[in-house]
Order: sequence, then structure tokens, then C-alpha cells
Amino acid sequence: MKDYIRKRVLDICQHILESKHTVRQSAIVFGVSKSTVHKDIPKVNDEFYYMIS
Repeated sequence: MKDYIRKRVLDICQHILESKHTVRQSAIVFGVSKSTVHKDIPKVNDEFYYMIS
């Protein structure tokens, strides 16, 4: 996985935990689709993915 994707995923994960935003709301903040968030998060951290799903 490219470093910029990994950093974006970790930033989104932190954002979700701190703000209690949904995946859809967080995707809007970061300028990506919710599908991208759902696709990328499991690649970085399966445990976190199941927490927010």
C-alpha cells in the first residue's frame, strides 16, 4: 500500500474516533467516497474496520 493511502486511512480512523462521525461524513471531510474508506480501512487495520462497520 502506498504511504499516502496509509496516512489517509489512519487520519480518517482518528477522525472517526474523535468526532464520532459516520464513514460517510468522514469521507466528505477527506474528499473521498465512502466506498474508498470501506475498501482501504481493512487493508490497514481489520480490527478497526469491524469497530466502525
